[in-house]
Amino acid sequence: MKLICSILLVKLVVRGMSSKSTNRNLEKENLIKGGGRRVDGHWVLGMVEDGSEDIRLEVCPDNARSAEVLIPLIRKHVVEGTTIHTDCWKAYDCLKDYGYVHRKVNHSDPENPFVAPDGTHTQRIESQWRVIKRISPILYQRFVDYLRKKVER
Repeated sequence: MKLICSILLVKLVVRGMSSKSTNRNLEKENLIKGGGRRVDGHWVLGMVEDGSEDIRLEVCPDNARSAEVLIPLIRKHVVEGTTIHTDCWKAYDCLKDYGYVHRKVNHSDPENPFVAPDGTHTQRIESQWRVIKRISPILYQRFVDYLRKKVER
């Protein structure tokens, strides 16, 4: 049986920090090249196997999201030979070198940012993140606080 796993990096925001600032000066400071916005928080790698409710989460050490950090985290939870669906983050490009079948979806594609022409998508893991965030603001904040403490150790 071939396994399929969806993987996605998400930045979890810590209490008191928001990407929607009301302070105009802080807002200007947080704008980054390319029109994005810097958000304080920790990068967390989420992985889920299709057909399973077992989500695996790993806090990225030193808040880094390079291949050197992500690949060992993936290898810890995902068996070789698995088909992995990701977005187009460059750090995932070497997954095939570690025995995985790697398929990507380009979220910047104006035609269809959710599903690649070959059917690849990350909707499974993205829906898991939505569930985590929507459980309740209090539980979500406790979850983020727990992950932050784990990072600080």
